Amino acid sequence: MSLFKNLQNRFRKVADEVAESVKDDEANATYAIEDAEKKIAEIKGKLAKVVSDRITSRKKVDSKQKEVEKWLSVAKSAKASGNIEDARQALEQKNKISRELQALEAGLLEIETGEKNMRDILNKYETKVARAKSNKTVLSARANTAKMRKELAASAAGIDGDSVLSALDELEDDVNEDEAMASAYEEMASTSNATENLADKYADSVVDSNIDDELEKL
Repeated sequence: MSLFKNLQNRFRKVADEVAESVKDDEANATYAIEDAEKKIAEIKGKLAKVVSDRITSRKKVDSKQKEVEKWLSVAKSAKASGNIEDARQALEQKNKISRELQALEAGLLEIETGEKNMRDILNKYETKVARAKSNKTVLSARANTAKMRKELAASAAGIDGDSVLSALDELEDDVNEDEAMASAYEEMASTSNATENLADKYADSVVDSNIDDELEKL
């Protein structure tokens, strides 16, 4: 196999290895995006539960708020009617429900805070995944170029310049030898043809001379 064929095959092998490596990187990027999308779906599922809890808690808070307002109104009406004891009991009931309302409001605040944090995380994930999808092709191309440059440079650096020149000298010697042999065969073929032509040229005269000798003997 010639030197140039060897070099060509070597670079083709490097290119194939780089291409295979890039395919692996692209596959890994695809898997990473798929994993991130699964994570997003998981967060959305949990977020839906938190939203449901917030809606339920908000309804409970609103309901307790109405109860507080109701007992406050009862207390005012009882006092206005001169029923101080009824007014006192109504206020006690209002205060009891107010404490329950405070606990519900605290729980609602925690739920709303958690929901906000989850939405922030979800937005970040979605932004990163969207960016990864849009940049995957560009990043793959950049990785391909970078690895190709690195591998080809390393291969080129590994080639012995003296060996290349020596191989070229040997190739030139072989060509010169083949050309010399071809010229020799051509010269031999030409000489043989000339000899045969010369023999053919005088063949008839030899025959004629023999005939003359025989006529003289008659």
